[in-house]
Amino acid sequence: MADLGPECGEVSIERAILSVSAADCHPDIDGRLVCAKETWRLINKLLEEGFTKGELAKRLGRKYPALQIRKDKVTAKTARRVRQFHRIIMLGGQP
Repeated sequence: MADLGPECGEVSIERAILSVSAADCHPDIDGRLVCAKETWRLINKLLEEGFTKGELAKRLGRKYPALQIRKDKVTAKTARRVRQFHRIIMLGGQP
């Protein structure tokens, strides 16, 4: 398959592999609080793509369509879910 480059929306396998973090591999740290800055950066990108906060909440597994995520800290589980959902959307798939 020809490499069409990033201008065509393709993401390399290398980039996808390197985007996996330790939190993606260790579910035992799901309850640990982490800085929310990166999570909100990704959420804001998804909002710019046209998602509503309610839709994001549902897609992230929330019971109610309300995105209730603190601005300063989030659980590692929430950060991982946002990161994974963002990765899927940016790769062009539907979760």
